[in-house]
Amino acid sequence: MTRPDTTRTDQAWLDAECRRLLDFGRRFPHPAGGAGYLDDNGEVDLARPVQTYITARMAHVYCLADLLGDAGGAALADKAFAGLTGPLRDPVRGG
Repeated sequence: MTRPDTTRTDQAWLDAECRRLLDFGRRFPHPAGGAGYLDDNGEVDLARPVQTYITARMAHVYCLADLLGDAGGAALADKAFAGLTGPLRDPVRGG
């Protein structure tokens, strides 16, 4: 749906930029579980640790991608959720 204060050109640019960013982030899953930091090429930087906040962000982003009709969004969100409920889970404090 086009907002009244945006042009078709604006909407097309926003859609293209959204798709570009989703494509860039697709390789976020870290081999140890969760989401890794991405380098300038969108590859996981294995020298940096997995962080809960990045993993939660990727879960959020790819759930939204799924709502936008992105064919791979749900599977990527599932990988992030697996990291949050697996290696990043804190069984002592319930988080």
